[in-house]
Amino acid sequence: MLATADLRESDSKGETPLRLLVRPHPLRHEAAIGYLIRVARANGFLTPRQLWLATFNSQGAMTFDELVDWMGIPVESRKALLGPVPHYWKSTPTLLPGLCINDYNHHFIRWCPRCLADTPHLRSCWGLKLQCVCIEHRLLLADQCPHCGARQRIERNNLCRCMCGARLDGCDQITAPPNLCQLNENLAGGSAAKPPFPALAATEWHRLVRFLGQFTTESQPERPGQISGLHHLDVASSIMSNAAELLADWPNNFNVLLAAIQGQELSTQSLRRLFGRLYRVLYRDLRAPGFEFLRDAFETYLHEHWWGFVCKRNRSFNPETITNHPRITLDSAAHQAGTSPAVVRHLVQAELIPGIEGALPSGRRVRSVHQDDIESIAALAEGAMSLTEAAELLALPERRIREMVAGELLTPLVSRKTMKAAAWLFSREQLSKLSQLPALDHGKEKLVSFNQILRSWRLRKGEFVALVQAVLNGILPNLSASAGPIGRVFLELPQVRAWLMAHRLAGDGWLSVDQAAQTLGVKQQVAYGLVARGLLKTTPCSSNARAVSMGDIRAFKENYVSLVELARQRGHSPKWVLREIWANPVCGPSVDGTRQYFFRRADLSIE
Repeated sequence: MLATADLRESDSKGETPLRLLVRPHPLRHEAAIGYLIRVARANGFLTPRQLWLATFNSQGAMTFDELVDWMGIPVESRKALLGPVPHYWKSTPTLLPGLCINDYNHHFIRWCPRCLADTPHLRSCWGLKLQCVCIEHRLLLADQCPHCGARQRIERNNLCRCMCGARLDGCDQITAPPNLCQLNENLAGGSAAKPPFPALAATEWHRLVRFLGQFTTESQPERPGQISGLHHLDVASSIMSNAAELLADWPNNFNVLLAAIQGQELSTQSLRRLFGRLYRVLYRDLRAPGFEFLRDAFETYLHEHWWGFVCKRNRSFNPETITNHPRITLDSAAHQAGTSPAVVRHLVQAELIPGIEGALPSGRRVRSVHQDDIESIAALAEGAMSLTEAAELLALPERRIREMVAGELLTPLVSRKTMKAAAWLFSREQLSKLSQLPALDHGKEKLVSFNQILRSWRLRKGEFVALVQAVLNGILPNLSASAGPIGRVFLELPQVRAWLMAHRLAGDGWLSVDQAAQTLGVKQQVAYGLVARGLLKTTPCSSNARAVSMGDIRAFKENYVSLVELARQRGHSPKWVLREIWANPVCGPSVDGTRQYFFRRADLSIE
């Protein structure tokens, strides 16, 4: 090492500036700090700080600008030395247009092993905090020794070796993804317009990455743009990779991010609250005209996927976005379709019209429909009929219409019960299947009208709906002279009675004593005799009548058997079976005057 005292000469004033024996010329795209390191090493100094100390005289130490000027470096070459130098050189750095000193590293260096192997000098773009790829070789930069893992500090005189002695130009080389390489090129010098992205300056790309690179599908940053530890390569690589991924396949990956944020919170229709920090970044932090493509993509996403409304309170939006947003309120849809909001609400609930519903924190539910569904709403609402009109069309009392609604045969557009509306509304299209039933006139005499069945047969709960369903399904054909509404249908009397009996048996309903006799296969007088002797249980009902349940009939069959049935089972006459059987009957002509003999099954099993 040359002694500091040997580098000074005396003149008439006592001291002269520093005289350097080696004055290297700046290389192309060389960083200012890299040039200082080469100057210090060429002249035998261990670090740039030792070189600075050697410039001290009675007037103080040199600045970097004074040193370069004293060395006779041309002005153009001096301007090519980009990036900051250590603060003690007290120099105004030359930076990329628009960038600030905070965009550069000040303590650690990064490098491309292949570039160092070619020419051992630091490229100016490596000093950027966000730069993590070598633009020339498209390799990921390094900032740690491959042997000891130490980060390489700026205060040094050998760019190719670590303090441990390991070579830095022999690190493993990892190829960077194409989208990450392109983004690093933009950071180093901006880019020409490449649709869908506009032409952005380097400073705009830096700002874009700083604010957008922190957003992921899992989380949003607390303070966008403020990134701790960005001077470390691993942090910078993470930010750059996130930003490159979002910008790749534009705007599909960006839409994935928006969908993830939207899916985290469905209980609000405030876009500011829902998209939170990203909304602030797009409309405040990145409000410059160059970032308009971000806002266009965001508003396009809202046009296609936002279930809520976009109103004039979103003053930052493009006016066309507010005007053309397809989701509208039910009130607005009802106004455009010429109907009431209750009709539209019921259409959505019945899934006749697709709608989206969200719950607010207050508990209130907000619904929206698409603008394209207005014509469908108008068509459905145009043929709507009131309850009175529906009853007249079907020739039925109004209470029967309500029964069909309760039995889900009819679905009203508006229901007083469920919607608390002032009137009922029914779709004419839905009523048409009940207003024009096809007829089959084959001249049978024993017919009964549908309305007569309703007036006289005392149908039980649910039997009216089942009867209508049987007519619609063709089980009970319409035997009228011509097609007509359900209320004017004529049915075959024996067929309806048989159907009603089968329906009641299948439904475990209540039967009269006469119907119970038919079910048991005995005469009415026998059934009444069984009831009088308590063998067949009954339940009192209105008008002093008695009803028999299907459970009572099953219990009677399980406990008793008639002589006629025993004779049929054994293949003999009833007289022969009565003579041969040892069990005593519980009732019969010789016991209590009942017209048929019945035995307990338990007595027969003992025999």
